[in-house]
This record gives sequence, C-alpha cells and structure tokens, in this order.
Amino acid sequence: MKIPCPQNRLAAFALAGLGILATTTGPATAGLVFTQEVRGEGEAAEFQNMKIRTSVDTGGAKMEILSSGNPILGEGSYILIQPDADAMILVNPKEKSYASLDLGQLMGAMGQMMGGEGEQEKPKTYPDPVVEKLLEEDGGMLLGRPTKHFRWRTQYTMG
Repeated sequence: MKIPCPQNRLAAFALAGLGILATTTGPATAGLVFTQEVRGEGEAAEFQNMKIRTSVDTGGAKMEILSSGNPILGEGSYILIQPDADAMILVNPKEKSYASLDLGQLMGAMGQMMGGEGEQEKPKTYPDPVVEKLLEEDGGMLLGRPTKHFRWRTQYTMG
C-alpha cells in the first residue's frame, strides 16, 4: 500500500520534531556556579595566578581550571569532589590522566609551603580583608524559581 504524500510529510515533520526535541532537552539541575580569579604577588605570582569555574550541587563539585600558570593544575584540567565517597580527583583530559588527592596531605603540604603553623608558630592573620560587592542583579527564573546574580571581589594580605 502506498501512503499519500501529505502523510509522508506529516510523518517526516513529526520525526524531525522529536529528533530536535531529544537533542535540545537534557536534565536540569540546581546548584551554585561561580567563577573565581586568584592572583598572587611577588616571585611566585606566575604560578599562583589562576581562574577557576566551580559548580556545586548536592552530589559534589567540579572545579574547572580556565587559566593557570601552575604546572600541576594546568588549563583544561578539573577537580571532582565527591563528599559521599570522601574523594577528590584531579583530571587532566589533555594527558588522559587522573590522580586521587588526599585532602589531609594537601593541606599539610600547603601549610609547610606557606611557613607552616607548627606548635611554636603564631597562626596566620589577615589584617586587612576587603570584601566588595560589585554586582547584584535579577538572574531570571530557573525551574520556576527566581534567582539572583552576584559578583564579589575579595582581597586580603596574609600576615
């Protein structure tokens, strides 16, 4: 049996519509997404300067390295944080590699690099913190809920 042309067109349009719908829809998630820029001063500033986009939701977080002078946390790498599994994984897609990070060891190493906080040493101080709200605007509706868009600048000196 031969189907008349108008029905063929109707079927083709229906299939095309379903195909477009399937490719343009995806799961919606709620959470917090922010970008932070870290800038250092002095001799090591080139290794400290980086820009990171962080996405946080109830299942964990992803920290994408957008720009960096740090050879370990290079541009394009990202860190996955899975609190339920107590896991922190550094992924380097360019090298097709990953490494599981131990947060306790990392914090200890950072403490030693920054002068440490041994028993005889004074805790670090931040004598002149400056927190400045740069922007607060309507973020539109997301999943039927109103949102706000903020931009902050935080500066401090470690003493």
